[in-house]
Amino acid sequence: MTRVSVVIPVYNAHEWVDEAAHSVLNQDHPDLEVIIVDDGSTDPKTIALMENPPWHGVKVIRQDNAGSAAARNAGITAATGDYILPVDADDYIAPTYVSKAAQILDSEPTIGIVYAQAEFMGDATGPWQLPPYSLKLMLTEGIIFATALFRKQDWFTVGGYDETLYFRKDHDFWLKIALNALLTNIHESMMFCVG
Repeated sequence: MTRVSVVIPVYNAHEWVDEAAHSVLNQDHPDLEVIIVDDGSTDPKTIALMENPPWHGVKVIRQDNAGSAAARNAGITAATGDYILPVDADDYIAPTYVSKAAQILDSEPTIGIVYAQAEFMGDATGPWQLPPYSLKLMLTEGIIFATALFRKQDWFTVGGYDETLYFRKDHDFWLKIALNALLTNIHESMMFCVG
């Protein structure tokens, strides 16, 4: 089974990051690495969590605030897995997401990105309605959320996340990979985000 590194960027997210971390630690995938990147949090509760992380086996990297793209790049640089799954600090994932997505990448070398359906939780609830994938549509719209599995080698090939972008950094990254690889969707709700 291929090792998967999950990268969780955190900025002042003490109220959510514990659930995000536990959802990753509860995955049924047998070879999992978890990296939290504290992107210069200033909130005392978040700082306390990062200084004394309660999660066994989770690596915490701390850096000056540089944005989520830089935090993801830092986590991926430190990652030892062949596959990468970014998970935002205010999201959580179903326990089989990593194993199902990794199995697809293991069996389909032409596929570069695997993502699932998502649902909102919190103030807003219900499915996150995304249109079916098409490269033509992706040229103009962000149609894949941040929590999708990809190969670390593809991250190297496309030059990582563009740290100069504040908006649409995920869209830019996915588009660079999609120009040379196929994408596929697991047609199950496996990612849950604060709405």
